[in-house]
Amino acid sequence: MVGKILMIKAFTKTNVSYYLRLIIFFLLKILNTVKSMFIIKKIREQCRIIIENSKYDFVDIFCFRFGWNAGSFQRAQHIALNLARSGVLVFYAKNSFRDKQKELFSCIENNLYLIDIDNPILMFILKKELKSFNKKKVIHNCSTNLYTSYNYLMSFKKQGFTVLYEYIDEISSEISGTKIPKSFLKMHSKLIKDTDNIIVSSAKILYDKVNKIRKSKNNSIFACNGVEYEHWQVQSDSYKQLYDIRKIVDEGKPIIGYFGALANWFDYDLMGYLAVHRPNYNFVLIGWEYDKAFANSKITKLKNLHFLGPKKYSELSSYITAFDICIIPFKVNEITLSTSPVKLFEYLAAGKPSVCTAMPECIAVEQVFIGNTYEEFIDKIDQAILLRDDVEFIKKLKNVALENSWNNKVKSIIMNW
Repeated sequence: MVGKILMIKAFTKTNVSYYLRLIIFFLLKILNTVKSMFIIKKIREQCRIIIENSKYDFVDIFCFRFGWNAGSFQRAQHIALNLARSGVLVFYAKNSFRDKQKELFSCIENNLYLIDIDNPILMFILKKELKSFNKKKVIHNCSTNLYTSYNYLMSFKKQGFTVLYEYIDEISSEISGTKIPKSFLKMHSKLIKDTDNIIVSSAKILYDKVNKIRKSKNNSIFACNGVEYEHWQVQSDSYKQLYDIRKIVDEGKPIIGYFGALANWFDYDLMGYLAVHRPNYNFVLIGWEYDKAFANSKITKLKNLHFLGPKKYSELSSYITAFDICIIPFKVNEITLSTSPVKLFEYLAAGKPSVCTAMPECIAVEQVFIGNTYEEFIDKIDQAILLRDDVEFIKKLKNVALENSWNNKVKSIIMNW
């Protein structure tokens, strides 16, 4: 009898525990549903406010995930910024590691919003709200973004978006820093072959390659890299606030400067040759070590070569005022033949005579000195230094930079939309 009573009590406790857990489960489910409904309502309201209140002619969603606060300020940010300033409503994908903004739509500038494109609810609502938008809608991708799928792009195309694909640099694991997925290579080929897609090539050799594949220039645009001209117009002694470069200036030697990636395509042998054969010059390198090539080179021990590490984009315009001339000492190979160095027009905007190796996009600029051999590169450096204070020559450099402003690059893209 006592045993039966104990069994009944245990059974009752088990039932109570089970039903209690069941009630808690459903309450949590209800709370999550309510929370989801609140989030959906909030996203929808914000979407409508942005879409209805902004003044714009087109909509452009950048789907590559480099982020806005990426350390360096590259083509993607410049294009997005100048599109927004040209009357395009831009939604720019944030990078969860680099961009710490927690807002659903973080406003960078008028018409430019940072969003989490990996948030399925946000993207579903955004696409739905834009469905009735009768003007041009673009989904924007590039060849250095290896992880956005073809199907993802096509899901936008089915809803009336045009695919804009920027062909930037040669497809190479050296540039990406990782093995190129086969799925990406297939997508790259499909996007280029489909003439409904707009292809923007950053180098003439890539532009010609696209047109040869398509047998047409339809929806094919050439827009090399450009420059935010005003950013580089600073006082000529701005370097004085920067201790690391100021003490090099105080040595009294001419300074030959470079900023950008220190990667496998940088010619370290040439750099060493320059420093050894011109001990009366100081060579300054600013940038990040993209791979181990710089660390493994022999140039780090040279006394007249100074590596200052990476600097913020906002600081570079001050650092460059300490340079007498600038250089781009890249190897000439399959990668650099299709490279349009962003830094080139930044050098020119700052009024700095520049010496480069024989890369097509550098050769195309008449005012740039080209060194085809190590000996010629040194000779061109000597010639360029003589023009560092030539007012007329500096004016020509700045005019070239103005012609290649990011604003002009964006205009050439929009004209072909």
